[in-house]
Order: sequence, then structure tokens, then C-alpha cells
Amino acid sequence: MIKSLSYKDMKGYSLLVLKSFVILFLLILAAAFFALPSFLPSHPRNVNRGKQAEGKQYTSSINKAQQAYYAENGKFVTENSPEGWERLAVGIKTQTINYKYSISAIGKDGVNTFADASQINKALKSYTGVVGLISDPTNPGEKIGWAIICETKNAGDVPLPGEVTATKVKCPDNSYLISEFDFFATPNLTSSNSNSNSNPSEFEPNPPDLNSNPSPVQGTPCWSKYSPEQARHRWRGRAPVGHIEIVNDSDQLVRVILFHPDSNGGLLATWDINPGRSTVLAINNQRITIGADWGIRVASSCIMPVGDAGQYSQGRYKVMSSFLFNY
Repeated sequence: MIKSLSYKDMKGYSLLVLKSFVILFLLILAAAFFALPSFLPSHPRNVNRGKQAEGKQYTSSINKAQQAYYAENGKFVTENSPEGWERLAVGIKTQTINYKYSISAIGKDGVNTFADASQINKALKSYTGVVGLISDPTNPGEKIGWAIICETKNAGDVPLPGEVTATKVKCPDNSYLISEFDFFATPNLTSSNSNSNSNPSEFEPNPPDLNSNPSPVQGTPCWSKYSPEQARHRWRGRAPVGHIEIVNDSDQLVRVILFHPDSNGGLLATWDINPGRSTVLAINNQRITIGADWGIRVASSCIMPVGDAGQYSQGRYKVMSSFLFNY
């Protein structure tokens, strides 16, 4: 038969259970006491991560600025000088309280960006951005652009130059890859019939006349410079005229880039449009309207009007090429 526990036995068992819970609670409390500071914003590890976010973000911004500059000029900015940074138009200080930023050439087909914290804060990691041209694996006769961001393996290390070979863009030996993406490397050429007095930062979709020109062919000039006076009639004499809408009929993500001569370096804003979707371009929730001095570009692709000339004047466009970059 099962022996019933006496009151004394029950009391002893209860005290044992209570002691176990108290010990467990104290252990959890002690673990929380030692672990909690590492989750606080003021913890050195988290403070350093926040500072390193600057280095990553600025390196990414400079990489993108190099891509945009190459798209317009067919070359990278490689001069680490006030004039070079002005052409790059990235809008950041070359030295902050955390990092010193510089650029340098990699042969004739690439450029480095350095976010160097080694001489400012030894507790921070540094970054190397590499943008270069490599052979297109799907079309060996052509080149594509490739951009990467590399983080030093150890805090306090000096960021070293990256490498651009015929087939790949590589991080330096003391760093590891944290980000990479490709971009269309063929610069936007200007049509031979463009007006010589045109502002080079002004663009429009080509062709303007649906009845006289076929759809543009990938790899041929997609954009032509124009003078506002000559272009004004194409917008039916009004500025602005309607909202700008882009329709992505391709099967890949599309990045739309909007230019205006009064913006920084001509680049005003960008939007990503998913396959099969469309978007009305807006900045700060304000829809953008078309004026004679505005222009649109889709990265690595031509755009054409949707429908008839009436829709064209109202600013509805679609992506015609499926050769687009993934971002």
C-alpha cells in the first residue's frame, strides 16, 4: 500500500520546492543583471554598431553616386579632391567624427571608396566600397557593372583597396563581403540630332513622336538632350502637364530615376517598381508633374509612352526592355 505522507514530510517537501524556486529565480535574476546591459543603447557594442552604420551607409551612397556618374559620363570619379567630390555630388562630408572618406582608381575599369576609422576610433570597423566593370557572363562581348561593400574583419584595421579583374570584383584580404549588386554599365549616350545648347542634365523619353519612330532597341541610345524651347510643344505648350506614371511590363524589378537640372547633379529621386505593377511618381506625398525641363530615365532600360500621343503628353510610360538590373 502507498504510505501517506505525514504533515512533517509534507512541510519538508514544500520547503524544498520553495527553495528550488527561489534559487531558480535568483539565477535568472543574476543572468538578466549581466546580460541586460548588452541590450541597452548605451552599451559600447551597440554604440559602435550605430557608428559603423554611418560607414556602411556612406560607402553605399558613394557607390551609387559612382554608378550614376558612370551612367552619364562613361567613366568613374577617381580624383580624391574637392573637384572630384563636387563632380560625384554625393553630398557628404569627407571626414566626420567617426570616419574619413576617400576614393581612388582601380586601373581603368574600377574605383575604390574608403570609409576609414582606423585613425579616428580603433573600436570601429572600416569599409571598402568597390565599383567596377566586368565581363557579362550572359554576353561575353559586353560589360556589366558590379558594386560591393566590404567590412574589415577586425576593428581598427585600415581598409585596403579592392580588386577588379576581368570577371569579378573582390574584397581586400583583410575584409569580408557584406553587400553586392550589379548595375547596367553602358553609359546613356545622346542622340546625334540633339541640340548643342541643351543642358546635359535634361532628358526626355525617346522617341517623342509615336508615329515616326519604332521602339528603341536595347543597347542603342535611349535618351537625347533637348532645349526647353524646342521641347515645350511636345508637352502641348504647358508646364506642368499631368502626372508621371511608370508601368513595369517586364518580369523584373525596375528602378526609375528622375532628373531635374536644379537638383544635385541632375539626379532628383529614384523609385523601385515591382514586375507587373505601376506607380505614380511622387516626392514627400506630392505627385510630380511634367515640365519642359524635367526628364525621366529607367535604369538600364528605355521607356516608351503607353498608348497614343495624348497619353504621352499626360506622362504615362512603360518599360519596354526586360534587360534590367536587380537591386
